Amino acid sequence: MRAAEGSGDANLRTRSQYLHGKVLLYTRGVPAALPLLREAWHEALKNGDAVSILLAGCEYGRQLPKTDVEGGLAVLARAEAAASEDNSVRQSEDPVVQRARHMVALQIGVNLYDAGRLGEALARLRATVPQVRQRPNLGLLPIGLNYLAQIEAGIGDYTEAERCLVEAVGCRDDEEPDGWHAVNLAYLGARRVQDRRDALGLRQLRDAQVEAAVTWQANLAPLVANLYAASLLSMVDADPAYDELAGNVLRNCLDETQRTGMRRSEIVTLSLLGQWHLSRGDSQQALQFSERATEHLREAGWRLAAVVAEEILYRHAAVQRALGHDGEANESLHLARALVLKKAATLDGRLRDRFLRDVPINRSILEEAH
Repeated sequence: MRAAEGSGDANLRTRSQYLHGKVLLYTRGVPAALPLLREAWHEALKNGDAVSILLAGCEYGRQLPKTDVEGGLAVLARAEAAASEDNSVRQSEDPVVQRARHMVALQIGVNLYDAGRLGEALARLRATVPQVRQRPNLGLLPIGLNYLAQIEAGIGDYTEAERCLVEAVGCRDDEEPDGWHAVNLAYLGARRVQDRRDALGLRQLRDAQVEAAVTWQANLAPLVANLYAASLLSMVDADPAYDELAGNVLRNCLDETQRTGMRRSEIVTLSLLGQWHLSRGDSQQALQFSERATEHLREAGWRLAAVVAEEILYRHAAVQRALGHDGEANESLHLARALVLKKAATLDGRLRDRFLRDVPINRSILEEAH
């Protein structure tokens, strides 16, 4: 950083800022990283260099949706436009530039999904992932397949989601621990548990948890922990020992997310802790956790990267109902229903029907909200 500041090279200064931000992201979390990434972004815009705008916008635009989905999409769109309008960027064979261009396209796709614009998200990622597959040297295929799998599962195509995740898990070239391999293995395990109650899925989730601990990254490790805990909770009837294990995973995850400021994962963890306490008959404790989850999500306008707001609201309604707060439970369900229908409106015909019919959480919300 000091060398870049003293060089007088504005583009070098911008790059050193966003690289410093990336290091802080992996080690200390989003709140520590965002100020430097934001500074790099504004510096790039001020200088007007298309490559710097692309690179800084890629990094800032990827992390901002963890606190502001629409703000992140705006940054990514501007970075993509700057790259598209500059011949030197479009024609560049520099792998750093090429990786950033494709990463921006992938990130726009998954953040459109986070914003509830499912039709646009699906079209974007179905178009971008094949392009990424043709450039294996960029190392983006495991990320792109993960994003596409999230959306395929989100619209109810679980077979295609699992196919994407199987391919993603198989992308690793060696046996070295890898953060994205851990995430993809966890998503695959969770799909197998939730879709087929397959015990192999829990083994994959345990392996993913171990790998995530070794490669610990503040933005990825809690995703794995929450997928593992949710899957354990869904299998408690098969083995009661899973209940205590899920509680331990969630408590550890909550400590980590509060330390690193990973609000998106903290919300999911709080919601799952509410479900966990409710299943143990402690409704008051369940309400405390569930209310904290919904309040954080309300502050984010019910949209946050990697958080399904209607699922958080559905769990909250179950806690409210258990305490006899029927009116409040109905309000939570009707808000969840409105979010589901708003997403459905972004899909056409068969896709919309499948989204409403084949996604269990959507079906449950629509039935109970009536």
